[in-house]
Amino acid sequence: EFCVITPYDAQRAEIVRQLKAEGLQWERVYNVDSFQGHESPYVIISVVRTSAPGFLSSRNRTNVMLTRCERGLVLVSQRAFLHGPGARTLLGELARCWS
Repeated sequence: EFCVITPYDAQRAEIVRQLKAEGLQWERVYNVDSFQGHESPYVIISVVRTSAPGFLSSRNRTNVMLTRCERGLVLVSQRAFLHGPGARTLLGELARCWS
């Protein structure tokens, strides 16, 4: 059992659209605010960005997003973002530790 979380409404809508088009489960795709206070055994987080960090500048909100899983987490992003515009975010700091 898994869910998909993204901080961006436009990404959420696009993920839902693509999953529906492929006939895949789409009902468990959320934005961070709508999933706050909930957990899932496995969480896929989409934080694909190309420029400014936006939502990811908030450590508190990023922390909420990263702590929703019970057993496993998959983080989807872009290396260029995490080492560039997102380098000073919590995710950028984590990326440096994982590299």
